[in-house]
This record gives sequence, C-alpha cells and structure tokens, in this order.
Amino acid sequence: MSDDYYSKLGKMVKKLKWINKDDYLAWIKKDLDSKEYTDEEIAKKYNISLCRIHRLKRQFKRKPMKRRIQKRLKLRIDNSGYPTIFLNGSRRRIHRLVVENYLGRLLKPNEEIHHINGDKLIYRLDNLLLIGAENHKRLFILASAIRILEELKYNVPQELYISINKIEEDARLQMRSQREYAIANQTFKVLHTDILSRIQKASW
Repeated sequence: MSDDYYSKLGKMVKKLKWINKDDYLAWIKKDLDSKEYTDEEIAKKYNISLCRIHRLKRQFKRKPMKRRIQKRLKLRIDNSGYPTIFLNGSRRRIHRLVVENYLGRLLKPNEEIHHINGDKLIYRLDNLLLIGAENHKRLFILASAIRILEELKYNVPQELYISINKIEEDARLQMRSQREYAIANQTFKVLHTDILSRIQKASW
C-alpha cells in the first residue's frame, strides 16, 4: 500500500479514533522494527509528530508489565523468607496485609499468621490463618514432628493430623466471625485494596 494511504489512515484515526489503538500501535512498531523507514518517514506516514515517535520507541523498549510493577512496588523477600513491600515508610509483610484487608482492621503485634501449606511465598487468603502465638507454636511443633517421622519412615499417628486440623478449623472460624462482627458493627474498614490488586499482577 502507498504512503498516501497510510497518511490518510493516520489522519482518520487521529480525528475519528474508532480503530483499535493496539492495532494502530502494532503497525507503528512493525515499521520501527523493520528499519525500512526513518523516524521522520514513519511520523509522516501516520501523521503524528516526531516527538511522539520517539516516545513510542521508548515505550516499546520498556520491560514487561509484571517486572515494571515489581520494580515500582519494590517487592522483596526478607531474611525470614517472607515477601515484603515498602509501604507508608516501613517494610510490611504481604501476608499480614492480606489478612488485614480481610478483617478490615490492622493486626495487633501479638497476632500471628499461619501459612497452611507451609509455603511462605504463597500469600493467598485461603492459605492464611490468623492465630495466637501459643497455637502457632503448637502447629509448628506438630508439623515438625510429622515431617521428622515421615523422613525416618515411621508411621505417623493419626492424632497428629487431627490436632492440626482442629487448630486450623478453629482459627478459620474465628477469622470468619471477626470479619462478620466488624461488618455488622460498622467497624470494618477497606485497607490496602489498591496495593494488593497491584501486587497480585506482580505475584510470583
């Protein structure tokens, strides 16, 4: 197709804006990658300014969205192996933000979060439980006992699994009741919703 056709097409898009923007940018990117045209010729071809062409070239060279979000949010793994983010002047563990968002309040210093499957990198709500320090210690001891017995290839008593399931179920019910109580008494606050949605896009 002739340059005159693309010039008319560029004017039409600029005025009517009815063609898909992604397709339009894809045409420009294809011409820039082919290196058959100079920047001035491409600007004339699509009836846009040379400055716009230079901005698009920088845009096409940017990193994928996931890495850009991770860099902007400054996601880090701390020394204990938990994903963290720098928020409001301090570094916060993401799994605590998730539970705070669910309960509609900030967690107290003595409240702990238990990862059900033991993987600290998985901070989905269905993998997290709000639990007291004493019960958290019990869960750790029970899980360690099971792991050691399995490594030694001994039979694991069924009571250990039952104890773990009971503690986790009680914690799950307590979390749900706390959320319902906060909503019913209008003390529920929406926390970290925006930041968590952006973290989710950059989730590893």
